[in-house]
Amino acid sequence: MAAEKSNLPAKPKRKSPSKQKVEVPIDEALRACLDLEERFRSLEGPPDAPERRALWGELAGANVAAGRMHDAALCYLHAAWFSM
Repeated sequence: MAAEKSNLPAKPKRKSPSKQKVEVPIDEALRACLDLEERFRSLEGPPDAPERRALWGELAGANVAAGRMHDAALCYLHAAWFSM
């Protein structure tokens, strides 16, 4: 039985990914957000410590500025929860 040739176009060859690490510049808003998150994580005490509660609103605003709307919504939710 002879193999039939397909009329389909040949698959394009994939280029192998580069082994070089590329540094992506981080804008100021994202950098500020990441710094604030680090400050939040470095605080001592339980997750609902007063020091952390005070940062939820700031984290929400920083996430909005960085374009991270999902994270901002979660931060606003925490801020509202702890303000009750």
